[in-house]
Amino acid sequence: MSRARCPGPARAVAGWFLAAAALPVSAKGGGDEESAAGVVAAATVPAAALAEPTESGPLRVSGDFRLRGESSFERDDQPNRTRARIRARLGATYDVNEELRVGARLVTGDPKDPNSPHVTLGDGLTSDDVSLDRYFVEYRPGGSERTRLTAGKFAHPFAANPVYGELVWDADVQPEGFVVEGRWDEVGPFDTLGATAGAYVLAEQDLAGDAELVALQVRARRRFGAASEGGLAVGYYCYGDTQPDGTTVLVGQNAGNAVVDLDMNGTPDAFVSEFSILHSIVDVRCSGWGEPLTFGAEAMKNLDAVGPRDSGWALGVSLGESRRKGDWSYYYQYQSIEQDAVFSAFAGDDLLLTTNHDSHVAGVKHRLADAVELHLWALVSSRREPGPGPTMDSDDAQWRVRLDLNISL
Repeated sequence: MSRARCPGPARAVAGWFLAAAALPVSAKGGGDEESAAGVVAAATVPAAALAEPTESGPLRVSGDFRLRGESSFERDDQPNRTRARIRARLGATYDVNEELRVGARLVTGDPKDPNSPHVTLGDGLTSDDVSLDRYFVEYRPGGSERTRLTAGKFAHPFAANPVYGELVWDADVQPEGFVVEGRWDEVGPFDTLGATAGAYVLAEQDLAGDAELVALQVRARRRFGAASEGGLAVGYYCYGDTQPDGTTVLVGQNAGNAVVDLDMNGTPDAFVSEFSILHSIVDVRCSGWGEPLTFGAEAMKNLDAVGPRDSGWALGVSLGESRRKGDWSYYYQYQSIEQDAVFSAFAGDDLLLTTNHDSHVAGVKHRLADAVELHLWALVSSRREPGPGPTMDSDDAQWRVRLDLNISL
């Protein structure tokens, strides 16, 4: 049962990162810049990650629309399901001055479900929910984009596996709290070095304790000649207490972690394990053969898991880029995730199984126009170990196939 808060050493490390990353740092050279779109040469960083200023003025507006056709079949003794879904997002940032920026974003979807902004068509022609999934203030000392403090509700600004990177944290989940980011050029053997530290509030209570998360990441990149480069990122997620003073808010969002029924009333009310997840990512990108070739690998381990089901890993490859009209790209990734290797409430929900699975993700993307992309992808997963109930066999593959039409502003 999870009752402990983040251990003292983790809080000390978090404090050190927050203090170090907050220091303004002068750039030493012309290292790689992470693009505002969030696509870098290898490890991918969300749109809120550090980027160089643009000349578009103080107000920046962005948005996108998705139309999705999806089929899920061979589900646990459930009928096959085919559905149409949509997603719409519209966001803006405004520079109050060179040091202060505010931002917000409107998004479709159930506001009670942090993992998905998609709306399923066919609900009696009723109107759909639209809510704010981002609203934040950002402070940049001296106007530098290399160091900043963000507070409010914002994108999770951690590097991810460039092939498929939502195994530990779903890209749709927008954390709440604050985060500090810093980036430096030409540090030791690295062209760029970055550090990020955040303190997220997961469940606040009036008369009881809160559920919190301390998240840290260090990432580095280095070029190996004119046509290749590599990156390394090491992160740590320390969930202080997922159910302080008996709250079951996060237990109710469980999507596969081991749970226990303490009250013996037939409803699970506690996680078996605590969660302190060490997450490492390695990537290599080669661009000398016409189309860029990227390899991505990651591993995660829950240092506070009860029992041996505490680890996971993934290995993937992608060819090409989908950025301009006529572009094609292809990717494949295999992953094996044990039951308590990740915290399922905030892990990716694309696969039919969020944890305790061996799975495949493969897809092809094609740019019909600069702002229009077609994405066909398949996700296949099977349980590593049988779950509760007679139908949850570990060797039954479950399929999900999607065709997305993505349009960006």
